[in-house]
Amino acid sequence: MTMRSARAGGWVSVVVGILLAGGMALLAWLLVPLMFDPTGESFNGTRLMAYGILALFALIGMIGVLGIVAGMRRIRTGRVDMQVRKVMLWLAAPLIAGAAIFELVDDFL
Repeated sequence: MTMRSARAGGWVSVVVGILLAGGMALLAWLLVPLMFDPTGESFNGTRLMAYGILALFALIGMIGVLGIVAGMRRIRTGRVDMQVRKVMLWLAAPLIAGAAIFELVDDFL
């Protein structure tokens, strides 16, 4: 990979990271008042489900922030940082495992 293509990939990573982190922050900001409404008219789930949804938003937002950091570092150095890539994969692992478990449980129900 050339330095120029690494920097271009860094810009893509920064833009996608901003969209992920900003999107999750916006969703949380819009949905928290609905999920924790005392009347319970707008959200039919339990309080534990609401916390789980917010934890998912936070995890995806953290992946977005790390994407911004990794992209900025990639733009500055022109190289892919393998340590940041490993951290990103470790953050994504619970999402992948959770989706697989949910699919397995859904098939049995």
